[in-house]
Amino acid sequence: MAAVSDLPAPGILNRLNCQPVLQKRLAAFALLFLTLAACQPETGLEIRDPWLRASAPGQTSGAGYLTLTNHEQRARTLIAVQTPMAGSVMFHESRESEGVARMSHLPVIEIGAGKTVQLAPGGKHLMLMSLAGPLVAGERYSMTLIFKDGERETLEFEARKPH
Repeated sequence: MAAVSDLPAPGILNRLNCQPVLQKRLAAFALLFLTLAACQPETGLEIRDPWLRASAPGQTSGAGYLTLTNHEQRARTLIAVQTPMAGSVMFHESRESEGVARMSHLPVIEIGAGKTVQLAPGGKHLMLMSLAGPLVAGERYSMTLIFKDGERETLEFEARKPH
């Protein structure tokens, strides 16, 4: 009888006494598991491309835009925005109805679990009221997003000329 040290070192799949087809399936599963483990999903709230529409001197209101992606399992609610550049910031939505553009006030911005909300020209947007001065193209302005859960996120919004 051969000593244990004389035997070739068996691979882990051979030690499991698996059939070759099962060995291939186990190897494929292990590769898939390792690949998925390396590709962990993003978490939290992702905020992209915050910008303001540049304004003309003497203009008393302005508009802000950004994209919010909620990677969490719970909904998020944006309840307020603060900035030293405006007396107040409101949430508005522009819609066209029977050929007429209408703007309506929104009390909050809801970002559902796993959803993306885009604030963009012609749709939902931030309305800056009582501007302290013009929003100059190329300049950056600090704004703080306030969420229902008490979280605050301060961002720099760049003023841009409309396209």
